[in-house]
This record gives sequence, C-alpha cells and structure tokens, in this order.
Amino acid sequence: MKLNKKNTKVKLDTKYLFIGNFALLVQYGLPIAYVTHTYGLLTWQNETYAFTGGAMISVAIAYFAFKNKIKSFIADYDTHLSQTAQRMKVGFGWLTAGLVIWFASIYLTAFLWLCVVLGGSALISYPLWLVYDKQNIEKHDLQKLLDERIKENKLSTLETLKKNNENL
Repeated sequence: MKLNKKNTKVKLDTKYLFIGNFALLVQYGLPIAYVTHTYGLLTWQNETYAFTGGAMISVAIAYFAFKNKIKSFIADYDTHLSQTAQRMKVGFGWLTAGLVIWFASIYLTAFLWLCVVLGGSALISYPLWLVYDKQNIEKHDLQKLLDERIKENKLSTLETLKKNNENL
C-alpha cells in the first residue's frame, strides 16, 4: 500500500494492480480466446462453425424479408390448401422438430465445452482474485482510517483557531 502525493488517498501497489488485471484476463480472456480459436472468428479461412458478420446480416435480412410471408402462410394454411396438402401439416411439424433437434445437437456439444471453459477460467482465476481482493479490502479500510484522520486534523485545526480567536 502507498499514499498518493498529497497523502489523501491510499493506493494499491503496482504488483497487486497487475495481479487484479491478470485475474481479469484469465477469467474473461480464456473463454474469449477459446471461442475465437474454436470457431475461427479471426480467420479468413472457411471454418465449419465460423459465424461471421455477413452470416448474421444475411440471417437478419432473411428473417425480416420473409417474416410476413411465413405468418400469412401459416394463417392461410387451413383455408387455401386442399385436404391432402393439409395432411402434410403433421409431416412439416415433425420435420421442423427434427431440424431443431439436429441443430441443437450440433451446437449442444459446443455450448457444453464453452460452459466448461467459462467455469474453468473462473475457477483458475480464483487464487489471483483472492490476493487482489485481500489487498483491495485492506486498501479500503486504510482509506477510511486516513479519511477519519484527515477529518480529525481539520477538526483540531478548527478548534485551535477557535481558541486563538477567543484569546484575542
């Protein structure tokens, strides 16, 4: 711990500031590095799971372009199609459920590993946070003591001035 130049604030040593920043890097940097490496977010090669900005824009455009058409097709399904075509409703339902489950099965494993990396990085950063937090709590306690001492000094100065004024 050290005081600033005016002796009014308690500061952490650079070593503990470094440990705190390193703990932050471990806790959040590892998951970001894992996602970046696994899904090829910083590569221009054709990666399997790369979810680029172009893909996000394409999905958003397709959603907004076909949103009303899909809603109207579902609303008019019973009235405009023949009885035979209406029987396909069950097939479309099962096909949709199957596609959702297939999509989920592909990304469920990836999400599982992402959760493991997030939890692991938080646990790995624990010893670093322990050192930093102990020093940070001590810093706040010392700052309170310093603030009280500064107030007491101001109060004693005021009392001395008051006594001097009374003596005059």
